[in-house]
Amino acid sequence: MNNDVGQRVRDLRMEYNLTIEKLSDILDITPGFLGLIERGERGVTIPRLVELSKIFHVSQEYLTTGCGEVPIKFTDNPMVFLKHVLGEYELQRLSEFGKSLSLYKLTTEEIDLLFNAIDSQLEFLLSVIKAQ
Repeated sequence: MNNDVGQRVRDLRMEYNLTIEKLSDILDITPGFLGLIERGERGVTIPRLVELSKIFHVSQEYLTTGCGEVPIKFTDNPMVFLKHVLGEYELQRLSEFGKSLSLYKLTTEEIDLLFNAIDSQLEFLLSVIKAQ
């Protein structure tokens, strides 16, 4: 079982373009120890499993069994990604924002500027997430 967990950790690390050094730094362990985990030679503690699930946005069940929640990739549908990373409150606020736009009677140019600004912020957020 440890080998399977380790393989999933390695696969996710590679998918997120993280070096073994970067992930081990995030986890506050040595690269050698992370290598042992990835090869299935060492187990993962429950607190570390929780931390890994948060880093990779997957369920603990997925990490331990390969079943359950499937990892959401950044290249997937943006709405699926937003629903995955935002809570119900944030999604409700986005919906209210969209509905309120019609009240302002914005010109096409103003709407384009607004959506370009939102797109820029999302691109920045994506670059920060990918850099981690």
